Formats: sequence, C-alpha cells, structure tokens
Amino acid sequence: MKNFVKNYSDSEIKVREATSNDPWGPSSSLMLEISDLTYNTVSLLEIMNMLWHRMNDQGKNWRHVYKSLTLLDYLIKNGSKKVIQHCREGLFNIQTLKDFHYIDEAGKDQGYHVREKSKQVSALLTDDQLLHNEREIARRTRQRTSYAMLLPKKTTTKDCLPTMSASEPIPELPDSVKRQHHFPKAASAPQQNQPFQSPGKAAMAQEMVASQIISKKSSEDLIVFSEDEQTPTTTTLPPPFPAEGSSDGAPPVVQAAASDSWNRSTMAKQFKT
Repeated sequence: MKNFVKNYSDSEIKVREATSNDPWGPSSSLMLEISDLTYNTVSLLEIMNMLWHRMNDQGKNWRHVYKSLTLLDYLIKNGSKKVIQHCREGLFNIQTLKDFHYIDEAGKDQGYHVREKSKQVSALLTDDQLLHNEREIARRTRQRTSYAMLLPKKTTTKDCLPTMSASEPIPELPDSVKRQHHFPKAASAPQQNQPFQSPGKAAMAQEMVASQIISKKSSEDLIVFSEDEQTPTTTTLPPPFPAEGSSDGAPPVVQAAASDSWNRSTMAKQFKT
C-alpha cells in the first residue's frame, strides 16, 4: 500500500523489498535483478537514493541498515561500475555506520552486524586490488550459473519409464501367468519332517537333483543306444552269382542255361576243326 501511495518506481520497490524489516535476508534472484537495473542511468539513481535513505534508519529498523549494506556490497561486486563511483562519493555515510549501536529488548547487541558489514564495504571501496579480484570472482560465478541454466536436463531411465498415478490400481496377473513365474506350492513349501532351508540352499539342492536326473537319463540313453548297435540285423541278401565254369549250388534254371552254353561252345570248336 505504501509503495502505491508514495508512487515508487519498480526499481525503488525492489530495493524496499530487498531491505525490508523481515527476519530473513534478501534473495539472490532479487539482488541480481537490482544489479541488472544499475546499468540503466535512471534506475541507478533511483536505487542509490533509496539505499542512502534506508541506511539512515536507526533503532528497531536496524535490519533496514544491515540489508542495505548487504545489497550495496552485492552491487559493488556485480553491478555497474557507476555504483562504485556513487559509493565512493558517499563513503563517509558508510564509514559512520562503524559506530552503529542498538540493543534489542532481549539485551542482544544487534548493531554488531551493521558495524562489521560497514567495515567490509569500506575496505572493499578503498582497496582497488581487492575490488578487482572480487568483481572477477563474481563475474566467473555468474557465467557458471548462467551456463548451468542453459544446459538441457539429463534424461534418466526413470524419466523414460511410464508413470502411474497413486490412485490407479495395479493390474492383477492371471493365475496361469502366476503359475509360470512361481514354483509350485508343494515344491516350494518345506515339509514338516525336513529341516528348514534358506532360499539359496534350496535352489542349489534343486539344481543338484535336476543335474542327477539329467545325468541318469543320459546314461540310460547311452545304454539303449549301445544295445541297438549290438543287435544283429536280419536283412536277407540275394544268393551269390556262381563262379564261371562251376554250376554247383546254382538253381536248376541257371544250371541248364550254363550246360546249354557249354555244349554250343564245344560244338562250334569241333565244327571249326
């Protein structure tokens, strides 16, 4: 409401928000926005005027003073170089805060934080080498932060998996599929007379029994195969062809044909002679 009544600009509203009397410090994103506004000449004047006004508060508004010094320290390191020029012109106002005192109702000296912050800002403004190093560190930090924000998010296997809402029921597997993926109840349940075995030992015992059954079955197959080789075959072979000039053991038809051919050859020899 006060921002609307006083007709504060956007830059002044941001400074007032960063230096409020709330019991927490200004956020980094808000201070970064204010530091970007310092590169505008009009916004720079509005920001610095509001900061000088806040640093003049006293008493219970000690947080206004402390947060103003905190924001000023950030702007010196991250803002425009004109901020340094404005701060050096008003260095006396910053150094006077080294004597700031305020004791709250609980008896705690809250001015200690203001005094220490005033010393840090004064040392930063009076030491050119320290100021250069701090601005260089802040520049590298901003580059790393902006580069990390531009990088795409790495996809993991968890992101590729389909998601299921908490209210969606888990589908129930049919009984046939359950029997395929689980051992039978009679085989998996331990018998009453046998001692209990751990799952690892039970699996090893089942593998040993299966290997014994397979070896026994293979040995039986070898025995049957060897017996099949030893049994003589009962195939009938045709009778051998009789040797030339002999008709012993030949069938009657073969013997008659042989004798006829022999007689013809004998008669042909006699006729030639």
